[in-house]
Amino acid sequence: MRLIRTVSMFDFLSPTTAGLLMFLGAVPTVVIIYWLRNDWQKPAVLWFQFAMASGMLWSISFGLLAVVDTPVIRLVATNFLLVTIPSSAIFYFLFCYEFTFKKSPPNAVFLLFVPIVLLFVLGWVNPQNLIYTTDPGLTGNIAINEGLIQPVVNIGMGYALVILSAGMVLGELLNTPQWGRKIQALVILLSIGVVSVLSAIKILQLPPWYFDPVPIGWTVSGLLFAASIKRYRFLQLSSAPWEQITNELHDAIIVFDAADIVLDANDTAIELLEITSGMTAHDLEKQHPQLGSIVADETDSMAEIQSQNNTYFFDIESSTFAYGRRAAGRFVVLGDITHRKTAQQELETAKERYRRLYQQSSDYAVIVDEDKTVTDATQGIENVLGYTPTEAIGGQMLEYVHPEDEQRITNAYSEVVSTPTAELNVEFRARTADGEYCWLEGRGRNFNDDPLLNGLLVNLREITARKHAEQALAETKEYYRRVLEQSLDYTLVIDDSDVITDVTPGVKDMSGFGPDEVVGQNAFEAVHPDDRDRVRDSFARAVETPDTVINTEYRVKLRNGSYNWVEARGRSHLDDPLLDGIILNIRDISQRKQREQELAETTARLQQKNEQLERLAQVVSHDLQTPLSTAQKLTQLLRADLAETEPSPAIEQSLQDLEATHERLRAFADHLPRLARESTDVEAPTDCELDQIAEAAWSMVDTNGLELEIESTCRLQADPERLQRVFENLFQNTAVHAVSDATVVRVGACENSFYIEDDGPGIRPEQRTELFEYGMGTGSGSGFGLAIVRTIVEAHGWSIMLAERYTEGARFEIETGG
Repeated sequence: MRLIRTVSMFDFLSPTTAGLLMFLGAVPTVVIIYWLRNDWQKPAVLWFQFAMASGMLWSISFGLLAVVDTPVIRLVATNFLLVTIPSSAIFYFLFCYEFTFKKSPPNAVFLLFVPIVLLFVLGWVNPQNLIYTTDPGLTGNIAINEGLIQPVVNIGMGYALVILSAGMVLGELLNTPQWGRKIQALVILLSIGVVSVLSAIKILQLPPWYFDPVPIGWTVSGLLFAASIKRYRFLQLSSAPWEQITNELHDAIIVFDAADIVLDANDTAIELLEITSGMTAHDLEKQHPQLGSIVADETDSMAEIQSQNNTYFFDIESSTFAYGRRAAGRFVVLGDITHRKTAQQELETAKERYRRLYQQSSDYAVIVDEDKTVTDATQGIENVLGYTPTEAIGGQMLEYVHPEDEQRITNAYSEVVSTPTAELNVEFRARTADGEYCWLEGRGRNFNDDPLLNGLLVNLREITARKHAEQALAETKEYYRRVLEQSLDYTLVIDDSDVITDVTPGVKDMSGFGPDEVVGQNAFEAVHPDDRDRVRDSFARAVETPDTVINTEYRVKLRNGSYNWVEARGRSHLDDPLLDGIILNIRDISQRKQREQELAETTARLQQKNEQLERLAQVVSHDLQTPLSTAQKLTQLLRADLAETEPSPAIEQSLQDLEATHERLRAFADHLPRLARESTDVEAPTDCELDQIAEAAWSMVDTNGLELEIESTCRLQADPERLQRVFENLFQNTAVHAVSDATVVRVGACENSFYIEDDGPGIRPEQRTELFEYGMGTGSGSGFGLAIVRTIVEAHGWSIMLAERYTEGARFEIETGG
């Protein structure tokens, strides 16, 4: 509810009169801002101008509320009034802060403007009546119709800042020893007091709502401040600028009185030297012995001081000044030269580092003048050539150059001298101190226009090992070039789109097409149509699986239109950036293919002949059966006729021999087909392992408890099945005829031969001469086993013999001839 006001001194004010007064109250602020337009950069003046500008808007806004009834104008004026009141307090607080502490306020202080901006934004829409309880455009009495936020910002924050401002200025009043500063602080406190009293009058609602005396008092006191600033240098007469300047210096400043007692010191001196007012120069020397020159009153000196774990360097300058009744004090400035000293030390360190680098470096540098005389050389020349710099300096450049390289060096040197922008880049041989020559690489530029160098600066590096490697490589390259040119094979590089990207010269000898004609062509165009799909599939597998090896044979078209068989071997190197393709080695196999075809035809013919021979043997064997049967029957009839008489022993022996002959003829007839089959030559031998053949044969024979030992093995070119029958017959011969005495059968390999032996009773001497003949044997067998062995061995082109040195057991040796 509205408060009931008593009659007051403000009752004579009508809204129009109050509005005019408010407008007039803004005039002094315009004068103040204009008056101080050239002084804004001075301490605290800028914030004072902002505070005055806020007061001006304050008065104008209130004046509009008093005399204008238009709702829109009243709403605008009200919103500006809301932010100018707290803004005035903030700017005045900044003014007092800079006056008190003599430095710019921290950035965090400017966060105080955040609620003001929020208040200004919300004032236009007044959500939930947070700013006004009623529409200010209708009632206009903003002092009574305040919302929730307005008093917090306007009154709460505003008065808090006024109190803080007064506290800072009061502290300066009590602490400063300077009367000028005390008077300035009293004037500011008086101004704060006046504004505070007027604000209290307004809050108590003593004047009508349409009049506010606060901005009028604000601007009037501001006018006094401005006059003081311009006429009496109100703020600049204080010690704030001087203290601010000295405290921001990196140099340390100390003021001594006539008794060498510290009168004052800036912040740098206090922080680094721990100086306090009242201490003597001797106390300072005890604390920092390096400052003894100050006690000795040396005019100019230098000191190194350790402080706060850092090292500082100072140039000390001292001067006297007069004060009081002929008293003389000292003004000591410790100029901070730490950065300069550090830079000097770093420079000296760098110089020493580069000196050592040049001294220890495997490279070296020389300066050669226009007369080709060496005017300077680094220490590295001794490491490279064996000369000391002193020995090299003064000598002629060409004195050390190999005679064959002199002209090239002279030309390169002349070009660089005549063209200053040109760079020297040359390789040559230089003579070392021991008379040998080493290769050097020289790189340099013309610095004849540089007064410090005045010559050609050349950096030299030994490259002997590299030159030898390059020369060896160039031999190697020539070797492989000739190999590729002379090779009967050639190499293709095919990219992932089946295009030939490179080919070696051998392609011309093989196909008739030159490399230039082949490169860029599709790799499959020259492949025979019947082979093309098969070759393409092998390439596709190699691309999909890079580890896959291409190994294929196909026909390729020649220049004359015919086709030759080639063998291609290679793999994908698409992931190699240097090759980037499928690499194939191509070899002409036309002659081999022709031989294979001829061999196949010969084998077929031999097979046919063998079959014919086997059929003939079967016919002969069959045809022999009838006369043999007739002969046996006649022998039986003869024996029957002689049975009535007693034949003489000679006749009986003849009959037995005749019957034995018939049996041998019948056995021969039975074995004739097999002998014919085994006697044919082996035309297509394959690789066989001796031990594997022997073990396979052993497993097929009833060995009657014998033991097989493989003493050694070798690889043979043979027909595996027929070679296995050799071992089967020999093993069977041992098992049948030597089982009573033999226990071990051994197989082994010698140079160009292999053997089969046992430790049985051996073979009788009378059996050895005809051992391998048809019908002969070592016992009661058919006598064809060893004959078949000899037939198979000879069909391989080998020979078999019974070793003579064995008196116990038997050893069969088969010579393979390598």
